[in-house]
Amino acid sequence: MEMNIEQLRDSFRSFLSTYLEEPVAGFLSKIRLNPNHITFLGIFFGLGAGVFALYGKFLFAGIMIFVNGFLDLMDGALARKLNMKSKRGAFFDSVADRFNEAIVLTGIGVYFLRTSEEPLIPVTLVLIALIGSMMTSYMRARMEGLGTEGSPGFFTRPERVFVVMVGLLFSRPFETLWILAIATIFGSVHRFISIWLRLKSN
Repeated sequence: MEMNIEQLRDSFRSFLSTYLEEPVAGFLSKIRLNPNHITFLGIFFGLGAGVFALYGKFLFAGIMIFVNGFLDLMDGALARKLNMKSKRGAFFDSVADRFNEAIVLTGIGVYFLRTSEEPLIPVTLVLIALIGSMMTSYMRARMEGLGTEGSPGFFTRPERVFVVMVGLLFSRPFETLWILAIATIFGSVHRFISIWLRLKSN
């Protein structure tokens, strides 16, 4: 199952690279943008999504997340196009990804604190989703630090971003939080087991 998930993810990413990332990266290179510009712009849209979510403007928050996700694809594609891949750029991109994800969830949590008579459940779901997201990302980073490559497990960042985007576009923040909280727990456990088994063979 693990390899099927990774293979499916890689196949979809290859499709996006061929038919979306490479053509758009070519255009962006012609107007003299560089990958850091795209990453900075992505942070702007991530902040916008968090602010819109905070005020209950979920449709606009979902649109902002969509644009942010598109830009997240483009910074890496542009770096490859311009041969500007670097450790600093990869570090900046990873930090921006974590920040954008956290700021949107924080915005949703603050929205429920502001508007709900019983915010305990939604805020708890936000915290669970944040912890699950953090642990999932940390486990991959630690695995790579130990010399093992790959992205095992399901419900990684692209899936989380997709769920939040769709949930907010349909103005269903509470249901979105439930999906995120449950899926990030199972995703974290699955990734832990997958990495544990990989490391055992090394």
